[in-house]
Amino acid sequence: MKFKFLWVFLVLVLLCAPATAFAASGFDDYGYNEKARLFIGTFDNWEAFIYGQPALPAVNPSATDVLFVERYWNQSFDNTMFHGKDPVDGAYCASNFHMNLSGDQLGWVWHEFFIFTYASRPIDGALAIPDMPGFYMITDRVWLTDQNGNETEISNMQATFLEKYKGRINTAKSLLHKQFTFKGHVKVGLLKHILQIFQNFFR
Repeated sequence: MKFKFLWVFLVLVLLCAPATAFAASGFDDYGYNEKARLFIGTFDNWEAFIYGQPALPAVNPSATDVLFVERYWNQSFDNTMFHGKDPVDGAYCASNFHMNLSGDQLGWVWHEFFIFTYASRPIDGALAIPDMPGFYMITDRVWLTDQNGNETEISNMQATFLEKYKGRINTAKSLLHKQFTFKGHVKVGLLKHILQIFQNFFR
């Protein structure tokens, strides 16, 4: 079974784009983009979206004590989640949660990044998800960043098969960090170049 992780880089890059760009690119009031199979917003709006409730007002990304979430899933997962089809091997959803802390921890940000996927047989080193037969958590990392961007890792779990990609993942993250600005602008040409470089890495 082959797993593709190119979407990791897409999620990281999309997080740099401003809210106005999202609205112009197919995102609704919840923060959901049906065509891109992407959600970027608050966890409260994610739940409102899932349960068919009205969207809540947009929240300033700098707000404290608000749980923000970015989620991306592939077509196989979309077919199961929204169209009632049976899950197939390789259906996955990637999630990035973060919260700007307050009080004594003002300036710090809590993060959690995790991926779960469907597999018809157990995955070595992965965690079976209760009440979701066949779905496994293949990576789950929790960490804090301080005012200077320094990281303090809290926990880091990943399935065995991901180990062989560790160096490539770190290289890609480093490249993105150096080449992309964090001022609300995405260098589209460079994005395409990076995707071409990494398109065969995670097969």
